Amino acid sequence: MRQFPAFFNMDDARVVVFGGGEEARRKVRLLAKTPAHITVIIGKDIDSGFAQEFAGRITIAPQDQAGAALDVARFAIVACRIDENTDRAITWARQYGVPLNVVDRPDLCDFTVPSIMDRARLLLPWPRAALRLYLPNRCEPNLKRLHPHASAIWRNWQDACEKR
Repeated sequence: MRQFPAFFNMDDARVVVFGGGEEARRKVRLLAKTPAHITVIIGKDIDSGFAQEFAGRITIAPQDQAGAALDVARFAIVACRIDENTDRAITWARQYGVPLNVVDRPDLCDFTVPSIMDRARLLLPWPRAALRLYLPNRCEPNLKRLHPHASAIWRNWQDACEKR
């Protein structure tokens, strides 16, 4: 077993997310459901509405404050749009010994963040690769029994995976 399935306790956790685009926004959206203190480190720009969506829930900081944030971080997620920013964030996280997830770069990750299917009472965390292989043959019939709109949810999920 290459990866050990474990969960981070998020009580009083400090988490750093690098990036200001849509990928970073998705990770922050998931983290915002926890009690963690979230610091978003941005380069020169941040997507419109990002700060407003998480107002009062996140701290936005420039890159020169990354060291202070990483010094107390439980883990970091890198979701930068610019390769140079990604490389810099990885270097900083490694220097501070912070467990690291780099979006869509499993070869650089210390841990993975599973895809989350959150549909009211049904919450399924799965690694994306496992979902693509396992769900079509094994789980789709069971999902349809568990949720009345499973066919639509299933199609939306498949469409989203194809776009990534």
